[in-house]
Amino acid sequence: MFANKTKRINKKKSSNESSDHPSLIGKTTLVIIITIALVSIITLIINSIIIGFPILRISKTEFPSSYYMQKSNRIDIQTKHECAGYATAYAMRALGKEANGMEIYKALKKTGSGNVYAKTICNYIEKEGFHASFHIGNIDQIQRDLSNGNIVIAIIKTYPGTLSTHYIPVVGYDENNIYLAESIDYLTNSTDSDLYNRVIPIADFQTLWDTHTIWAPLNSNTYILVSKKKVSSNRD
Repeated sequence: MFANKTKRINKKKSSNESSDHPSLIGKTTLVIIITIALVSIITLIINSIIIGFPILRISKTEFPSSYYMQKSNRIDIQTKHECAGYATAYAMRALGKEANGMEIYKALKKTGSGNVYAKTICNYIEKEGFHASFHIGNIDQIQRDLSNGNIVIAIIKTYPGTLSTHYIPVVGYDENNIYLAESIDYLTNSTDSDLYNRVIPIADFQTLWDTHTIWAPLNSNTYILVSKKKVSSNRD
């Protein structure tokens, strides 16, 4: 009689333990989800403060199937890792102000490893009397902004598979290719024009343009838009 009672008690205890087990798993899962969300939010806040927060810029206005920058400009070759200065100088020359890439790079605020963030470039260009803004968009938007007479500095990978990023002016496009003013000597691949020295198929450009990382999830398909006056809205 007592043995049967003990079995019933043990069965009841086992039943309670099994019911508590799913609850424990659910709480653990919830903690993990909340932790990941908090880390993501903190990462985005830090990136927006240090790097700059890219503003979404996607519109649907018509643009020509091909376009090249109209004003001639020289393409200078950097010596080491000064693409931020050289791309900035190219943009300023395109807007009519003489500029030297190395001098600008030296003037730009840099990290300990020598990197320059988009926010820093925008601030420098603004101080020089032009307008600059940091955006995230698609290939159509780059083409649209370029054909509207703006200067576009894309942020791409130096080459596929690397985490190293590179600032490069986009100077033209057609239905198949993107045309660039490349400041790294070994990446140049064209001598067909004084306007550009690197040609990339659009699909390859989009691969290089995907620069997001775990700690910078929004930093993909980003670019700096430079103009003589402030662009009115993201519908231009």
